Amino acid sequence: MKYLASYALAQIGGNNEPSSDEISAIINAAGGDVDLETLNHFMSLMKADSFENLINKGSNMLSCAGVSTSAAPASATGAAPVAETEAPAAPTETAKKAPPPVSSDSDSDIMDIFG
Repeated sequence: MKYLASYALAQIGGNNEPSSDEISAIINAAGGDVDLETLNHFMSLMKADSFENLINKGSNMLSCAGVSTSAAPASATGAAPVAETEAPAAPTETAKKAPPPVSSDSDSDIMDIFG
């Protein structure tokens, strides 16, 4: 993700064909690490087609995924009335909480695309 984002930043900045060194510089400027094998593979893929064509192909693939943002339809008979109940019991000390999520330094961490 960080390689694609850096390539896009270079394109937006007016560099239509950024080099591996320029992509590395963008990632390093953001505090990220560059894996040369991954970067070289990415750059070989980018030479196969134009950036705009690849973005269009990817957009078309996403549109075929059937992503929907509409809400679920309402019930035909309407919502059932909610019965009054007692307040929920306070949690006991024996109840266990879920452990905190483990952080990862992989490229799949969406919140830190340059990390």
